[in-house]
Amino acid sequence: EGPREDVGVAAVQQEPMEVEDDDAEPPPPRTKPRQFPRPGKRPAPGAISSVCVVGGGPAGLGCCRRLTDAGLQVTLVQESRGLGGKMCTKFVNGPDDPSLHFDMGVQFLRPSGPIAELLEGVVKPWPAAGRYKLIRCSGDWSAWSIRGVTDLPTDGLVVGVPSMSKIGRHLAAQCEGLKVVIDRTAAVRGQDLATGRWEVEWKRE
Repeated sequence: EGPREDVGVAAVQQEPMEVEDDDAEPPPPRTKPRQFPRPGKRPAPGAISSVCVVGGGPAGLGCCRRLTDAGLQVTLVQESRGLGGKMCTKFVNGPDDPSLHFDMGVQFLRPSGPIAELLEGVVKPWPAAGRYKLIRCSGDWSAWSIRGVTDLPTDGLVVGVPSMSKIGRHLAAQCEGLKVVIDRTAAVRGQDLATGRWEVEWKRE
């Protein structure tokens, strides 16, 4: 097999489903998109005073901000070591020693609008011009070569300081009255279809 260019794209083709009973009538066409989980009883407006948000990544923290701004009591449950989701950092010698750490997920961001203003003071421009490159290679694992290197634009790119995990903690601090529970035992038990409420449990206080 000759050399190929590794483009990093994969496609999966799904074979048609076989139907054993040829005489069976096809189901009627769906008029509404499938909802999962199926919605339960919707509470009356103003009946909700407290909310539990599961997941302390960017989306969960954004929900917490909107909910706390609306005056609700919000508990955020995060099943990991800290907040931020993919904006996470591994401190080799523990969080009290930031001299050696690695950003394990998102390497940089390009924020704009209100979120860019909100992150002032906890991010800085990175990488420098000329340090962000597209490298094209060809060949296979036994013999490959670099075919070309192109500089990519870095305008607007930022990184969290002193690490990416700082961004998650900063966003949580903007949520007034937010209760944060970081517990690896946390789990979603399910939804009560009679009330529409979800049950979330964790072992530690």
